[in-house]
Order: sequence, then structure tokens, then C-alpha cells
Amino acid sequence: MRAWVLKSLPELVALFSAGGLCLTGVELLLMGHTEGVQLLAPLTAFVGALLGFLGLVLKRWGLAFALALLAPVGVFRLLQHVEEGLWVAGQRVRPEGDLWAFMAPGMVVAVAGRRVQVVEPRTWAHFQGPGPWVGASSTWVRVWWAEGQLWKRLKGVPGEALLVARFSEGCWESVPSAFRLPPAPQEGWWRLRHEGEGWKLMAPLSRTGGA
Repeated sequence: MRAWVLKSLPELVALFSAGGLCLTGVELLLMGHTEGVQLLAPLTAFVGALLGFLGLVLKRWGLAFALALLAPVGVFRLLQHVEEGLWVAGQRVRPEGDLWAFMAPGMVVAVAGRRVQVVEPRTWAHFQGPGPWVGASSTWVRVWWAEGQLWKRLKGVPGEALLVARFSEGCWESVPSAFRLPPAPQEGWWRLRHEGEGWKLMAPLSRTGGA
């Protein structure tokens, strides 16, 4: 067995690498990682998987070199994640505050320096949690409501059930009535977390950077 593993080690490495890249590409697609430059990640994963499978068949060093050339793509995406921000009209904006992190692709925004103001939709709310809670078949989803209606839905990654909404004039804007939320002590944007059988208020979100 040891002798076979040593003899077949290059093929095994190529096989597991190709399989892992293929699964990564599928996972990224299921997560909805396809907006703008995000599409580069699943495409790179599938190209890497293809090169790995070709390497099993053709056994050419050139394929290994081509696979190595894909590595800088990962570094590029890593730097993008480290330098977080929004892409607006082809330019990266690093807004103040923390509300911008919950904005959805496709929102119409106005930018003034580091301040980003949502123009359309006028009112919105964001939910991430189990799909059945919002009538979706997916196990975990990210949902945005706009002016009280479902506006956008993407596949999410399992984790905490969170809700981001604005409390104004004694009610939560754009949140369906099926969600029983406690009143906030003051108006503004809030993040809520589902604990046990109900929603609990967390710290308010900074209004600077979007509304």
C-alpha cells in the first residue's frame, strides 16, 4: 500500500486538488457569489479543476505551470476582502459606519465622499437565516425587503439568524408582519439576532454611511 501511494502520489494530489476546486466552485455558485468581480472566484475554481483533471490524463508539466498561474487570483481576491468597501460605478468606495455591509447589489446609491446614501429603494430591511422562515426552499438565505415587498433573495451561509431594519415612528420599516420584533428604545437602524423563540435587539448600527 505504501509503495502504491508513493508511486501514485502525483496523481492523487491532482485528483484531490481538482475535486476540491470543483466543489469550491459549486459552493460559490450556490452562495450567489456571481455579482461583478465576484464571478472571478467560481470561474477560477472551475478552470483549476479542469486543469487538474487534464493533468491526470495528459500528465504534462505545462498544465501544472498553468495551474500555478491561477494562484495570484486568490491573492487578488484576498486583498479585496481585506480592503473592504463598495463598488460604485466601477470605483471602490470605503464608506463610514457599518450599515453599508448589509446593502444589496442593485441598490441605487448617492455617494458624497465616504458617505453612501441609499436612494432606491426608499425603505428596506435585510434578513439572513433559515429559508423556510421566508418561504424559501433553500436551507439558508439572504433576503432584502423593499417597501414591504420581497426585493432580492440570495443563497446564504449557515450561521446566526440576523435581521437589519430601521425603526421609525414606532414601527419597523419594510419588515413583514410575520416577524414579531421588539420595539427599539430609539429610532434608527438596528441589528437583531434570533435567540430561542424570539428576536433580541443588538447594538444600533451607525447611521453614517447609509440610510
